[in-house]
Amino acid sequence: PSYDATPIRRVLATALRPPLEVSHTRLSFQFPVDYFKKEEEESSHQIQMVKLSNVCEKAVTWALDMSGQQRVEDGTFKFVLASGAFFVPPAAKCSRPSTTQPGEIGHLDPGKKFKFGVLCSPSHHGLFTASLSLIVNGSLTQPYRCLELRAELPGGTIKVNPPHIAVQPVPLGITLTAQFVITVEGFHRSVDLDVSVPKMEEYVYFCVKFPEGSHIEECSHHPVDLPCVLEFSSSEPISCMEYITFTERSTRKRKKVPVTVTADNSVFTVYDFLAQNLNSIGIKVGAEEGGGAPNLVISSSSSMPSMADTAQWSSSKSNSSASVSSGRTQGHS
Repeated sequence: PSYDATPIRRVLATALRPPLEVSHTRLSFQFPVDYFKKEEEESSHQIQMVKLSNVCEKAVTWALDMSGQQRVEDGTFKFVLASGAFFVPPAAKCSRPSTTQPGEIGHLDPGKKFKFGVLCSPSHHGLFTASLSLIVNGSLTQPYRCLELRAELPGGTIKVNPPHIAVQPVPLGITLTAQFVITVEGFHRSVDLDVSVPKMEEYVYFCVKFPEGSHIEECSHHPVDLPCVLEFSSSEPISCMEYITFTERSTRKRKKVPVTVTADNSVFTVYDFLAQNLNSIGIKVGAEEGGGAPNLVISSSSSMPSMADTAQWSSSKSNSSASVSSGRTQGHS
């Protein structure tokens, strides 16, 4: 059999060499929790360097598109020369070659290099990012590279124990006091906590208090516990879950805590409360006017103890349910 020879084809290829080499396109800064204590020290600020190298045979111009970058505008990220002096990089404003002249920042002759640093100095805790487009030869519509900046300064933490406050069902008109603990840690300055409670019905009393105050002097290296008290009562039946919010005043750091409250006139609903506070409450059965069904009236004495440990009540709820069941049977008989 005959075979046709493979046809000869001429291939013309062009190899493109990038005009500008960039040493780093991602810079990441990580600060310690006690950063502000070292703010006066030279080592407190962090600087990372970027080197631009012209590797082509023609002069190139470069600029940074910093429009809309909040963290550059507010001074979180600044630019310094190799000498340590601050400078403002050439800004990309149009889609035509830059007018920078040889020897000026933003103009690189063949084989020349330019080195600058990015200084990060956050003013508060948080995560800070910026994305700067590197424009070469005025090509604003086609950024050459993207310089990604990221900095993190860990903030303080606010924890609540227990994380979900499940208040024991309470009879109508009885005020229940539940204590829990707020743990604050990692704040570099004094802490002042504000609390906001949900808007409830007019017949509901819902209040959060700080028995020892809401101010903490310092907790950057060790946790500090702050006791907190929740007071709840209702003159009408209610059962709901709401959120209370704790806010650190200076950093605006927030912690939302779910709270479940119940008030009812049913003995079956509030049996646990009655069983635990028989010596502190008064129960009276009276007849309704007009010969209606008996009416159960529950009143508390001034010496009634508070339900101090909400977490303990929540964990022992299953055990108390069994005694409630047997108690109901006995009462019914």
